Amino acid sequence: MSEGDSALRLEALEAWYGLARVLFGVDLALARGTVKVLLGRNGAGKTSTLKAVAGIMPRIAGRVLVDGRDVAGQAAHRIARVGVGLVPETRRIFRGLTVRENLEVGRRAASAGGGWDEARVFALFPALETLASRRGGQLSGGEQQMLAIGRTLMGNPWLVLLDEPAEGLAPLVVNQMAEAIRALKGAGTTVLLAEQNLAFAGRVADGAAVIERGRIVYDGPLAGLAGRADLAGPLAPG
Repeated sequence: MSEGDSALRLEALEAWYGLARVLFGVDLALARGTVKVLLGRNGAGKTSTLKAVAGIMPRIAGRVLVDGRDVAGQAAHRIARVGVGLVPETRRIFRGLTVRENLEVGRRAASAGGGWDEARVFALFPALETLASRRGGQLSGGEQQMLAIGRTLMGNPWLVLLDEPAEGLAPLVVNQMAEAIRALKGAGTTVLLAEQNLAFAGRVADGAAVIERGRIVYDGPLAGLAGRADLAGPLAPG
């Protein structure tokens, strides 16, 4: 994949929390309009990779190319302005605000008109429309996850970073998450998905990378993980 074909390209990416280095020369590329899953166990470096792309790691080195532009080390709000949206594992919704108010907080006009608005978010997650006046703290875990994704989409990103969106959710809600990710891809959104559930990844991803101890140890098709107990063995089968 050439640099011009990449929505996102990481080159020799390293990251630290204080003196502790957590990413070691990560190289990764994501094509436009695709869903790529970054697989790994807890603590492998998935979340740190997403945070490094989004500009919220304390210290990084290497290159983070978004649409060919190196944004490594830039502030998170500047990276958001070039079209990157992060949905963190912790969700970080405003518990005291209603669903509708949470969405409004995330609103940012699309650069070319159209884009995401409240009606489009409700079409993606119909359950949220019936809960529009309910406060975030009164929502279930699945509803909070829908709201976190919806609020990020209100910023009109074209590259979305999802950190384990199905973690801890009921099977029905997991199905809804998979449908939503497929819908985002169908709308032309590029998605980098951090995940440790191989079965869920297989339902939504076009390709996969496996990270272990801050290093990429596999990057290719999901089918390439079949029979690779050294890579897929530590992951949750579903």
